[in-house]
Amino acid sequence: MKKIWENKSRDGKKYWVLNIDGKRYSVWEEDYISGLDEGSVVEYSWKRVGRYNNITELKKIKTDDICISQKDDQIIRMSCLKSASELLSSLEIEPEKKADIAINIAKKFHGYVKGDLD
Repeated sequence: MKKIWENKSRDGKKYWVLNIDGKRYSVWEEDYISGLDEGSVVEYSWKRVGRYNNITELKKIKTDDICISQKDDQIIRMSCLKSASELLSSLEIEPEKKADIAINIAKKFHGYVKGDLD
């Protein structure tokens, strides 16, 4: 969820608007937004009512519970390796040693990105 803000209907009833993946959704139940912050990862259901998308269920997902697909993990690993390689680009040692160092650094980056390291 990228953004959340409070609004009022024409009759003065309070509701919230959520921006999720570039789309706006209305939330009429205050309990649904309890504990949510901008940037929270959410799982939700919604129903179209007229021209509005109304949230019917909303649950905050702990980032520890997010499963990363094999393909996404491969992309993360490649990005970490690229960053490690760029970091070592000016180091003048044997290419094989440089590769070993880059892989070790990339593994640390990967662990950090995935939340395994603090």
